[in-house]
Order: sequence, then C-alpha cells, then structure tokens
Amino acid sequence: MNTQHIPEEILNNPNFDINNKKSIKELNELFEEILFDISIKDTKDYKTLIKEINGRIDSEFKLKQQKEIHKNKKQELEIAKEELRYLQSLK
Repeated sequence: MNTQHIPEEILNNPNFDINNKKSIKELNELFEEILFDISIKDTKDYKTLIKEINGRIDSEFKLKQQKEIHKNKKQELEIAKEELRYLQSLK
C-alpha cells in the first residue's frame, strides 16, 4: 500500500491500522494534495491537521476496543443467564 505522502507522525501512531487500505488510500491522497505546495508543511495548520488526524485514529481505536469488550461481556452475560436458568431448573 502506498503511504508515500502520509506524514511519519501518523504512520508512527501505534493505533494506526496499517491494514485499512481504504483509510491509507484516503490519507495518502489527502496529503498528496496538501503537499503539492511544499510550503504548507511548516505551517501551524498542517501540524494541527496531523494532531487532529492522530486524535481521530486514537478515538476510533478506543471505540473499536470498547465494542470488542462490549461484545465479550454480552457473550459472558448470555452464558451466565443460561447457567442461571439451568440452576433454577434443578429446584
């Protein structure tokens, strides 16, 4: 996957999903357009954009983790309910 134009600050984010081809393509195209004018790279707005993108990546990662935890807890609850029904049936 082509990450040529994506800044290192984003690529080095531990929460960045390098396997998400759609996201990588979008980011690469975005930064290719932005970096067409090389003078933009040193601006405050450019650095803010990178921070915001990294923030979004971190938020999406946390949400994905929370969904996984929720899914696991839901499965545990269903198992506990089944065990409770079984134990109640023994009375």
